[in-house]
Amino acid sequence: MRKNVNKNPVMIIMTVIFMLYAVSILFVMVWGLNISLMSRKDYNQAKLFPTSLQFVNYITAWTELSANGISMIEMIINSVWYAVGASAFSVLFSSMTSYVIAKYKFPGRGFFYGWAIVTMMIPILGSAPSAIRFYDMLGIYDSQFLIIMFASSWGQNFVILYATFKSVSWEYAEAAFIDGANHLTVWYKIMLPQVISPMIALFMVEFIGRWGDSETALLFLPNHPSLASGLYIYKRINETRLNTPALFSGLMLCTVPVLVLYICFQKSIMEIQLDGGLKG
Repeated sequence: MRKNVNKNPVMIIMTVIFMLYAVSILFVMVWGLNISLMSRKDYNQAKLFPTSLQFVNYITAWTELSANGISMIEMIINSVWYAVGASAFSVLFSSMTSYVIAKYKFPGRGFFYGWAIVTMMIPILGSAPSAIRFYDMLGIYDSQFLIIMFASSWGQNFVILYATFKSVSWEYAEAAFIDGANHLTVWYKIMLPQVISPMIALFMVEFIGRWGDSETALLFLPNHPSLASGLYIYKRINETRLNTPALFSGLMLCTVPVLVLYICFQKSIMEIQLDGGLKG
């Protein structure tokens, strides 16, 4: 049976496609690392490889790259609270709404699920000016409190967690209710542990997207640049005298948290369980 699966033409094509995709990403990473180790002279002369490895570029990136007077260490701190906070709130809020709609019967719950699907299909364009004005009226524009507004209860996280909660047996909750647990306790202590692996995977996807998101920080956090937006600002301001190898060193440093996060949680991602633990 295993041999038949391995020889399936569809599986072979998909394997080749994913391998090519992985190679393309690895090539970009390796080429960026190669440029980060060049001297400015080697880069300006369009050499393919550095004459000598310039690890000093990473020290230069750490000490000299800045955006509007914000140092690189401050940009990293901004990236951490923005990416971690917004991702955690997004997954947590989605787990609340998806759990209620998946497990509780009430009038209109089908509408909410349909609304989540529709909002994923229809792009909302041109909302940035009104969003900026709205956040400014609330007094949270360009502040750390803005991450709560970025945390959506709908979208992809909702759909995935909805399907996950639907597959978890309600007998867990019934047993907890018999023991005197309330609805909040059942959600927090019984149901959430059942879907912790998918939640970690969704958090990682959110984190990676937000860590590299420069547009949102440029629009809504102009005085709190993240690492991604800060490097963009640095490149734009220093266009005529840009130290490109140092900039690429900063970009390489920007990828480190994502790689560390994946290495730490790859086991949880590979062991995602979408079924309950009750049998029979």
